[in-house]
Amino acid sequence: LSRPDTATTSVVINVQGSYYLFEDWNTQGIVVTNNDQNLSLSGLNYDTRTNSLVAKVSEDSLYVFNNDNIKEIIINRKKFKRYLNTGMQTYFEVVAVSKDIEILKKYEKSLKKGTLNPLTQQTSPDKYVDDITYFFYNDGKIQELKLAKKSFINMFGEKSEAIKKYISKNNVSVKDERNFQTILNYYNTL
Repeated sequence: LSRPDTATTSVVINVQGSYYLFEDWNTQGIVVTNNDQNLSLSGLNYDTRTNSLVAKVSEDSLYVFNNDNIKEIIINRKKFKRYLNTGMQTYFEVVAVSKDIEILKKYEKSLKKGTLNPLTQQTSPDKYVDDITYFFYNDGKIQELKLAKKSFINMFGEKSEAIKKYISKNNVSVKDERNFQTILNYYNTL
């Protein structure tokens, strides 16, 4: 599927976390290839920096998969698929699915600089922090999804009014991704 990679990481001193999605490599996963082969692997992770699926093969060696051969990935019960976004194929977690809509989650990491404590004159270490963005996939188009009630509801087009009533009547928060599947289940009944 790809190549071993022993030189992808450079040493960064005094940084907490990493640019990998899962902090530890104690993961279980299934890689589904384009020809529908299922490969069960442990030690899978997603490199948010290079948008690549990687597997830890030894303490200092990673295997980088060729994204072109991968249909979808399941890591620790989270399903990831690739979609065209801003001109490139990018992995998204599939958070909720209906008959014609998917709500997706994109993971990125940014490096947050440490801050100086004025009392101790010590600087806290830099650390990687999650940058999460949600997207709405419908009719082959992907759009960023703001987790504000009005923006969220407007994504449903002609069914927006019914979704609005459902959300209000059932006191459903659109800021909690655990509610997305419930909303899409209701959408399927319309």
